[in-house]
Amino acid sequence: MNLYTKIYLEKNFSLICHASSCIIIYGKIFVQALIAKTNGGFKMKKIKLGVILLLVASLMLAVVGCGGGTTASDSTQISRYENTPIAITELLNGGVDAVVADRPVVLAYIENNPQSGLAAFGDDEFEMEYYGIAMRQEDSELHQLVNEGLAKVIEKGIYDQIQTKYFGADNGFEVAESANTLGKTYLVAMDAAYAPFEWVDETTGEIVGFDAELIKAIAAEMGFAVELQHFEWDGIIPSLLSKNADLIISAMTITEERAQS
Repeated sequence: MNLYTKIYLEKNFSLICHASSCIIIYGKIFVQALIAKTNGGFKMKKIKLGVILLLVASLMLAVVGCGGGTTASDSTQISRYENTPIAITELLNGGVDAVVADRPVVLAYIENNPQSGLAAFGDDEFEMEYYGIAMRQEDSELHQLVNEGLAKVIEKGIYDQIQTKYFGADNGFEVAESANTLGKTYLVAMDAAYAPFEWVDETTGEIVGFDAELIKAIAAEMGFAVELQHFEWDGIIPSLLSKNADLIISAMTITEERAQS
């Protein structure tokens, strides 16, 4: 598998919790919901923290602490969930006190669900990461098509238009349909549960979002077609390696391990 280096969008993590329950202390994320006021002071309570699968466990342990000698290990109970919507549902149901997830996904949820009463907090000390498009190493022709198409999309300003649409003000931009002059259709694997990157439009049943439009724009520039298909996250890389998909574009972080697989 090959993950193209820093092709789009920096990412960071955010902590999401009930709006009245979160504060930031000493530049580190801290959950006030987990603190009870006692005799004019604060008493630490055990934290139940929801984490999305594949996030680095050490990061989760590093970001939660009380600055008063309490370590993450004795103040934090970490539960792992397959995707962000499941974790947020558990948060809303009281199963966890806070959730750590990708910042754009968290912010989109809060914007689209203001009645949830949730708030998000980030920290610049979190390491920035980058998303990539995954393909099999041996598919050199597809590598070239995607790389050249991405360069053209960026050069023509199409990338910026798509990014503004999903991470700024909706500008009504629409990606042109591919003429498929190459007569080739590639199957694109996505876990369509991560708005604004990709999700299923309830009206049309189609996968939409930043990733969906970006790969369609690349396809239109290079003259091939794409078919978008939803895969659960734990099956998304196996789908590529087993040739049930030709590429992955699904808010996937570039890692050294993935680049070598």
